Amino acid sequence: MKQKYYIGLDVHKESIAIAYTWARSRSAPTYHGQCGGSNLSAERALRALAKKLGVPFKALNVCYEAGPSGFVLARRLRQLGVNCVVMSPSKTERKPNERIKTDKRDASNIAKRFRNGDIVEVRVPPALDEAVRDVCRARTDATDDLCRAKQRLNSFLLRNGIRYSGKSRWTPAHMRYLRELVLPDEAQKIVLEEPERSGDRLPPGCPKGGRSPSIHPGDRLEYRAPGAPRGQDGATAGGLGMETGC
Repeated sequence: MKQKYYIGLDVHKESIAIAYTWARSRSAPTYHGQCGGSNLSAERALRALAKKLGVPFKALNVCYEAGPSGFVLARRLRQLGVNCVVMSPSKTERKPNERIKTDKRDASNIAKRFRNGDIVEVRVPPALDEAVRDVCRARTDATDDLCRAKQRLNSFLLRNGIRYSGKSRWTPAHMRYLRELVLPDEAQKIVLEEPERSGDRLPPGCPKGGRSPSIHPGDRLEYRAPGAPRGQDGATAGGLGMETGC
């Protein structure tokens, strides 16, 4: 019977700490060392570890905590046939004496918890789902920036005693009025251009007037919304579906 090895990775931007243990072991995990933070560096280090342990590369069981590095490493290892699990750090119980954190200790703790089954796995979304999620988040951030720029401009005009007499704001007529507005100081013209610059930063296909665009999932994206409140637009529903993994 082949030995089953559990590998714990403490993943950072520039480095990855590696520790390992095996099934039915009561000893502390063994620290293997560090490698670079790229997928290629991690793959090379894990292949070297598999050779050291005398097992096939695909026989390794790898686990690391979800964090800023995302899921690219997990997708790459799964693509290579390695069982890779991403654990939730917030749902993992920690002892009071585990407050001192080092890369070596974290990698060993992850390997130990992985071996004992004391982890809570998180879903690794497909690359396409994450791409749509990034677009939804970018749209939300850009829209928030535009709203804040409009609020700052309204306050600026009010401080300078300028009031628009038209019916609706942020229409083509209102934007033309702002462009033709004459201010006491030429430097203040820069303030008037801020909402337009913020609008230019919106993702392609997103109207500047605040209306949400429709999201039409492609043939490769299987998207089924669980339902949405009345009046919820396509962008909001798409973002909700991507965030919840529906």
